[in-house]
Amino acid sequence: QSERKEVYQTYAKYMVENNLAYPCFCTKEELEQIREQQTQEKSSMLGYGGKYAKYRDFAPEKAIEKIKNGESFVVRYRSPITDFRRVTVEDIVRGKIEMEDNNIDIVIIKGDGLPTYHFAHVIDDHLMHTTHVIRADEWIASLPLHVQMFKVLGFKVPKYAHVCPILKMDGTSKRKLSKRKDPEARVGFYFEQGYPTVAVKEYLLNLINSRFELWRKQNPNISYKDFEVKLSEMNSSGALFDFLKLENISKKIIKSMSNQEVFENVIFWAKQNSQSLLDIINSDSDRFIESISIWHENRMDIAKWSEIEPKFTYLYNKNFILELNEETSAYFNMKFVKEILLDYSNINFEGKDSSEWFESVKQIASKYNYATNTKEYKLNPENYNGSIIDVTTFIRIALTGKKDSPDILQISNFIGKEETSNRLSQAITLLSK
Repeated sequence: QSERKEVYQTYAKYMVENNLAYPCFCTKEELEQIREQQTQEKSSMLGYGGKYAKYRDFAPEKAIEKIKNGESFVVRYRSPITDFRRVTVEDIVRGKIEMEDNNIDIVIIKGDGLPTYHFAHVIDDHLMHTTHVIRADEWIASLPLHVQMFKVLGFKVPKYAHVCPILKMDGTSKRKLSKRKDPEARVGFYFEQGYPTVAVKEYLLNLINSRFELWRKQNPNISYKDFEVKLSEMNSSGALFDFLKLENISKKIIKSMSNQEVFENVIFWAKQNSQSLLDIINSDSDRFIESISIWHENRMDIAKWSEIEPKFTYLYNKNFILELNEETSAYFNMKFVKEILLDYSNINFEGKDSSEWFESVKQIASKYNYATNTKEYKLNPENYNGSIIDVTTFIRIALTGKKDSPDILQISNFIGKEETSNRLSQAITLLSK
């Protein structure tokens, strides 16, 4: 706006010449006196306008004299409304809104010669041939003023859409998403976290139009760009930000990517956000590409690229040390865990497929009275030490340190026979203490 100062001043001069604006010399003290007078009179007008506008009808010759004498002044818009009346204004999101028409002579050029937002909005959007103004609902109160100014100046009034802020749960109440308090209010946050750009856009489309979710289900393979956004269908009460929804959308989008697309996205993100992950990739890029299929193909484990390293450290850590937490310790306190891992460590799974692997695990489970039929176990849990699911969890924890992970056999084949044996030995040693 400072670079376009002369543009605004030219329009302001035009308005003064045509009695649409005037110079105002009110001091802070005088403005305060006006406010006090309005309060005492219990006036329905609260602001500089109507009979309270001291310089509204000030003689031009006197105004010129004051300016020549170096007195400071602002330029005020001369509202054509001096009383009170209701006006109906149209909003694309909210429809017809009935409000009080503007009767305040607002400042359009400040004392430093620069425009206020109200004036810059009208002049800039007129010159740019703006057809639609989409802005936060906090500006609804200014809508009668802006529509009025466009009309007074003979400009075409743009269509307005006032959108509600995105809300966030704060305890048991909702509040507006805040740039100061909430990192997710900042655009860069999503790239830093590693959410694919398309996932963020699709999530925002869910917030904008509830119809998008059904459209996406009906058109799973079409670009989101083909969805027609209708401002008239936007929620007028504010949408609630939901990380779970965002992550669910992101997981589906990442799942739909090819391994090569995943690799390209990960390395692009890591170069700017994670030196440690970049070091893993650069140390053996072929090995990293090979690992992608373990946690990516037909799975929805990842919602953002920053999750790869902490979730799958067991794939990339060459000095893996098994550490138990409260949840995994509970499994290792079940019966015959040590014996089950010893038996498992004596089986050679090299070259075997998943069905052969599972058959061997079932034999070990039966040996220690762990049910191989989960339905039977659910019906009669008291007859068993646990189920086949518990047995695979013992093995999973020993190899990954986690209760949940991708396919155990794939992990073993990736880390290799020697490392698999080392990790089982670590777990057995822990159980022997």
